[in-house]
Amino acid sequence: MTPKQLQYFAQIAAEGSYAAAARVLFVAQPSLSQQIAKLEEELGVPLFVRKPRGVVLTESGEKLLEHAHAILRHIESAKADVSSTPDNPRGTVVLGLTQAVCNLLPLYLMDMMATRFPQVTLDITVGLTTNLEQWLADGSIDLAVFASDDSQAPGTDQRPLIEEHLYFVTAKAAESLPLQQRQGQPVLPFAELADYELILPSSTRDGLGRLVEQVEHSTGVQLQKRPGVGQLMTNLSFVLAGECDCLLPWPAIHHLVESGAVTAVPVVDPVPTRVIALHLSPDKPLTSAAQKTVELISEATALAQQEGKWRGDLLR
Repeated sequence: MTPKQLQYFAQIAAEGSYAAAARVLFVAQPSLSQQIAKLEEELGVPLFVRKPRGVVLTESGEKLLEHAHAILRHIESAKADVSSTPDNPRGTVVLGLTQAVCNLLPLYLMDMMATRFPQVTLDITVGLTTNLEQWLADGSIDLAVFASDDSQAPGTDQRPLIEEHLYFVTAKAAESLPLQQRQGQPVLPFAELADYELILPSSTRDGLGRLVEQVEHSTGVQLQKRPGVGQLMTNLSFVLAGECDCLLPWPAIHHLVESGAVTAVPVVDPVPTRVIALHLSPDKPLTSAAQKTVELISEATALAQQEGKWRGDLLR
């Protein structure tokens, strides 16, 4: 199995056709077919099924495609890293973020990267905590940022960034809420949330849902829950329409609060908190580009916290 064969295989899978892949790769179609035939012979399984209009992957082909993408990316990453210098890193860094973190962190991180390390490309992908952990484990991503409290992979290298608080988010006016004052700031006790229908993610699939469930158990307060749909902005659409309310960290709602679209009040008694951390695979060495990204993520988090965009306690 050679990198060239994997490149040809991945391109055919992407195009759904030998002829189309040959045009993209600037190779003769017979040569392309010959390389794939050798690959199938070595593996002992067919990788494509021919259809009237092109080809589709077999089950074995689907499995190989995952490995092919990772291997080809590692090769490109190695080439870029070898040509990097400490002051001029090169290459692509694949960064995994949860939806809430992705709503804020890239606003700072992308500008920092473009200004200081223009030869580094950030490829940002979004997923649930369970997705990010799996992608870290199989090498699909280089780094990830999610709540360390949610981690099911104890071997992951965790670097705490910030301890964030949860806010009650509603389209209602603040004057209509049973607010209390703590140190001159309006707050809402957790027990008062029982009077509102909250759209929340499942505790089996999302760390935020698990955190809320833990607070319910510790306080004995049972909340009225509407199942979330898995997408942050879709859930917020229900809140904006006045159909329900929700609990979210500040990065998920900072733009809506600033525009006056929602009211956000910190929850107390107790204060639900979670630690957001940068996660790295302990088995995968960091390239120069990834090391610089680690530094910038910490810096971007600190700047966002200082500017009030990411409310919580900075951790060092």
